[in-house]
Amino acid sequence: MSLQNTPFLLNKLRKQVTEIKRFLDLQQHSLHDWKFSDAKHSVISIKNIDENHWQECHLPHLWGGYNKTTWFHCNTTIPNRFINQALALSFDIIDEFSEALLIVNGEIIQGIDRNHTEAWLFDKTPPNRRLEIFIEAHSGHNDDLQQFRNVSLIQPDESMRSFYFTLKNAVEVVAGMRDSHPQRATILETISTFCSGIDWRNPGSKEFRDSCIGAHRRITRIFDQKSSEIDATVTPVGHAHIDVAWLWTFDETKRKCARTFSTALQNMKKYPEFHFIQSQPQLYEFIKDAYPDIYEKIKIKIQNGQWEPVGGMWVEADCNIPSGESLVRQIFYGKKFFRDEFDIDVQNLWLPDVFGYSPALPQILLKSEIYYFFTAKIAWNDINQFPYSTFMWQGIDGSQVFSHLTFLKNLYNSELAPADLKEAWEKYKQKENNASLLLSYGFGDGGGGPTTAHIENARCLENFPGLPKLKRQSVAEFFENSQENSNDIPIWSGELYLEYHRGTFTTQARTKWFNRKCEIALRESEFFLAFEEIVLNNTAAISLEKEWKLLLLNQFHDILPGSSIPEVYEDAELNYHKILKSSHKHISESCRNLGLIPDPLALTFFNSLNWRRNEPVEVRLNELPYLIHLQNERQSNIPFQILSVENGKTTLLVQPEINGLSAQSVTIVPQVKSPSFKNNLRVSEHDLQNKWYKINLNKSGQISQLIDRQSGKEIIHQGAPANVLQTFEDAPTSFEAWDIDNDFMHKPLSLFKCTERTVLETGPLRGCVQFIFKSKKSTIQQKIHIYRDSPRIDFATTIDWHEQRVLLKVLFPVNLKSESATFDIQYGNIERPTHRNTSWETARFEVPVHKWMDISEADYGVAILNDSKYGCDIIGNKMRLTLLRSPYPPDPVEPWRSVQYDKPTDQGEHHFVYSLLPHQGDWRSADVPRRAYELNIPITTHAGRLPNAFAEPLFTLDHKNLIIEAIKKAETGAGIILRFYDSAGQRGASKFDAGKNIKSVFLCNLLEETICELDPVNDGWHIDYKPYEIITLKILFS
Repeated sequence: MSLQNTPFLLNKLRKQVTEIKRFLDLQQHSLHDWKFSDAKHSVISIKNIDENHWQECHLPHLWGGYNKTTWFHCNTTIPNRFINQALALSFDIIDEFSEALLIVNGEIIQGIDRNHTEAWLFDKTPPNRRLEIFIEAHSGHNDDLQQFRNVSLIQPDESMRSFYFTLKNAVEVVAGMRDSHPQRATILETISTFCSGIDWRNPGSKEFRDSCIGAHRRITRIFDQKSSEIDATVTPVGHAHIDVAWLWTFDETKRKCARTFSTALQNMKKYPEFHFIQSQPQLYEFIKDAYPDIYEKIKIKIQNGQWEPVGGMWVEADCNIPSGESLVRQIFYGKKFFRDEFDIDVQNLWLPDVFGYSPALPQILLKSEIYYFFTAKIAWNDINQFPYSTFMWQGIDGSQVFSHLTFLKNLYNSELAPADLKEAWEKYKQKENNASLLLSYGFGDGGGGPTTAHIENARCLENFPGLPKLKRQSVAEFFENSQENSNDIPIWSGELYLEYHRGTFTTQARTKWFNRKCEIALRESEFFLAFEEIVLNNTAAISLEKEWKLLLLNQFHDILPGSSIPEVYEDAELNYHKILKSSHKHISESCRNLGLIPDPLALTFFNSLNWRRNEPVEVRLNELPYLIHLQNERQSNIPFQILSVENGKTTLLVQPEINGLSAQSVTIVPQVKSPSFKNNLRVSEHDLQNKWYKINLNKSGQISQLIDRQSGKEIIHQGAPANVLQTFEDAPTSFEAWDIDNDFMHKPLSLFKCTERTVLETGPLRGCVQFIFKSKKSTIQQKIHIYRDSPRIDFATTIDWHEQRVLLKVLFPVNLKSESATFDIQYGNIERPTHRNTSWETARFEVPVHKWMDISEADYGVAILNDSKYGCDIIGNKMRLTLLRSPYPPDPVEPWRSVQYDKPTDQGEHHFVYSLLPHQGDWRSADVPRRAYELNIPITTHAGRLPNAFAEPLFTLDHKNLIIEAIKKAETGAGIILRFYDSAGQRGASKFDAGKNIKSVFLCNLLEETICELDPVNDGWHIDYKPYEIITLKILFS
């Protein structure tokens, strides 16, 4: 065949495919006599609809509007002509952003959306069958009205449908082949020859259908004799990515799950080979609670292998912002659910759509018995293409996880079309190392999942020339076989940084503040419950699982990063308040159980960190009508400073000295005269001074000079002010809630002017100058604190923020030179270059950070600490922390229907603290990680007195680089779980001891499963650890 004829033949065959699609059904019958009822958004059951609310429905019927639910109802008898024939329902009732749930004769059948417009009912229709049809339709988040046009009974022609998919896929394969492909001309000519036998004189007639079936039989016979020449396999798995919240709320997600999961179950009835995967135990729990019938069907399909739970996390969580312990609990509760409910141990992490991946993850995964990792999002990089598809991902401690990355244009939402298979293989980068690919197909983000067309594609393309072969296996089997058959797999060491969505480190700052505070609140709650068990032998089973799961839910990758609609954040904030309220309740109850006696003249301080602390903490008391001093149990005076006396309350700044993991009671003693404490602070509107620094302030409220008094070093770069509140226009090209564009620096704004400065505190423990900065719309109140006994300089900031499309950063240009800077992450830290030598460094113009970042020379450095911020950048000597954004949520361009121009993000009040910490030596010798923990986890105070002294530490670790992240009751059985990590990147053997009688100590994984028992050595236990290693111990007491 001449190549010149190829375009002609392809166009002719495409036309025939289009025309054949018109005749995939043998007959149809439109249903009338519909009724409708507008319902509350939260209604998920027909039983909740008042019978009196049903109204007559005349088709086409207009329904919808913003976030509306409408129920439709029809009672009908199947016409006799359908008896003993296949029967389905066909829908033309919703528009692009709407979804519906089909219920027939009391049974949930499947979801309906723009991609799922048919529902199979019977292979052979029984006689005299009545159908009672309910449709629960949801309009989505757009204001447009929609049309409920028609619902029909149809008799599908299975033979014609099979021919249609075979021909359609064959034509698409040939169209995608290179002209030089040896089989292209032969296949095209074969298809064309056989299709020439189709009788086109009377389309839809018996003769037409018989001729199509004949052509199909001949084409199939030929293709059965051909096979793929590509030595590669693609494992296709049905999948529906369901965002736990995004352009919809949690309540709507529950209904999305019902639609998507019932559709998957419906597909399994019709296609026994169909294999469906679903991550996120949270979604399963939604279904278990709201749709128990669907849940029971899922359990059966899991048992027979058609349905596969994947992904070890509770939700597909953001991996930049949650703490290390949050990531541990994501996996702990995720794996626990799958084990408890389905008796399945999931060993893969499925995160196709997350905005970057912390290098702390590989160790967390391996120590949680997760050995495989799948993602797709890194393929979205906007500057550099990630170099690998299959690779070993190495974390900060050296742990490695077998990882697979797909580069498909549609990421995880493939339609399993020939073009998708071709693209998957062409973009696959490890062809010489591993010829095995994983491809998830099905509509996602808002759920939906695979259509029958996708599954028919899989049937047609199993072994087709020009495409890799399809291999039917589970995700678990894919990873096991792929790793076993791989050779010389490349290693990627460090973070998987997404060169996109850099604004997600900052957007919805209030949510990120709550996340940090709730993580700490749960840590403190667990500490108090463990304290109570150790001291009182109180082994009562008190679980914080419910609170943890609320926090983990809010860490979903479109909630915590800030890319959801405003209603989602209203729900999320309710969850945060529940966590904080519950944590406060648990802590108060533990204090009472420990014997805390109410006493207006006593205070008890608790230190949940594992080192001795001597730092001030604010205490609010009833107004004291006399002079006082404070004494500890040894009758030693405790330094304090009166901050205010107003409205019947006295606020003190108290500086106890307290051991790690201990408590200390202090007595308030009336005095004749005020106590006198040493005061080395000098405070005025223009300068601040303590034994560490001399700070000069300019008229703009910035630091014009900062001198280290001990070394004489100029800490701030000469001529460049510090603590500069910078503003920039922030209107990214796309994905506004997600993105910061690199050119933001080219549009600086000078919005804020210093309008007021006031000296508030002059010592003896703390000095404070307050500055007020104002723009036309917003106000920043900032208190600069210096301390008598701490080298930290705090910037306690309150912002009343009403800007739109403005980015706020704070700049510190330091007098240091280093090629790299260090950034705190979960369970460790990483170094990043401070230069922009290559495109890889240039792409990282905004990076994630946790509690601190540091730039150091050999003998001196500067750290910036924070209590709730996550975005930053360091270029050369310029250190900047990102404070606020104000994009429109989620985005005015895409998804364009969901923007709310009247509600830019982050409007209103924000409270946060960042700190400057200059130091001798590098960050390790200056104990910067400890100082950051102290800022974030202050000494807690409770009014009253403990009857017994708990001044001795519960546990001790003799290496200062080891930080205890969690002390908690064991999830199952007796014992206390102690989790700590090396924060300095060094090896060692630390002595571990406890002040109470220890019966035994076990080394555990992160699932709290025992690895081995540790033998005591002399008067304690010696724990070997590697750089950045996370150690988990289970301790049993006598």
